[in-house]
Amino acid sequence: MKKLFANIEKMTCGFKPGYTIYCRAYKHVIEQEIALANIQEGDVVLNIGCGSLPFTSIHIAQMTNAKVIGIDRDVEAVKNAKEITKKFGVDDRVQIIHGDGEEDLGMDFEVAIVALQAGAKERIYKRLMEQGGEGCRVVFRQPREKFESVYGSLPDSLIPTSKAVHPMKAFKESFLFRGVEKKEGSA
Repeated sequence: MKKLFANIEKMTCGFKPGYTIYCRAYKHVIEQEIALANIQEGDVVLNIGCGSLPFTSIHIAQMTNAKVIGIDRDVEAVKNAKEITKKFGVDDRVQIIHGDGEEDLGMDFEVAIVALQAGAKERIYKRLMEQGGEGCRVVFRQPREKFESVYGSLPDSLIPTSKAVHPMKAFKESFLFRGVEKKEGSA
């Protein structure tokens, strides 16, 4: 299923009306996530798993004027996403790069939004919390139970600070986690 949606994104990325139709369902989700993570102008937002159609990255930039860095490990998706950001005139606020959320991305950020299809969610969580540090806000889209085997999910031991509920078919919630202050003497 993940590959099917990735292929649909790749096929429709050059067709602006297709992009618009595909993204319409997500606009409300992204509005909720902006409110959940309190994304504001001046924030640097990482969008892990932006895909060929970086609608989350674009909507966040358009709705908040934040700087967004869309990250994907698929080279073709990165190429397509760069073209889309140019078409929508947001390439001055949305940077698309090749990378993996499991790795140290070597950049500061205030907020990270992790796509449903991103793999190794627990490792991505640990890396983002290490890298983001105190005060960072990290949002994960959580699949419905019947899709957990397809998309994976965070372990139940990770308790979100807050969450938003969505009427989407594949995912039901976005979880917010906040970076905590490290105690003196701890690594």
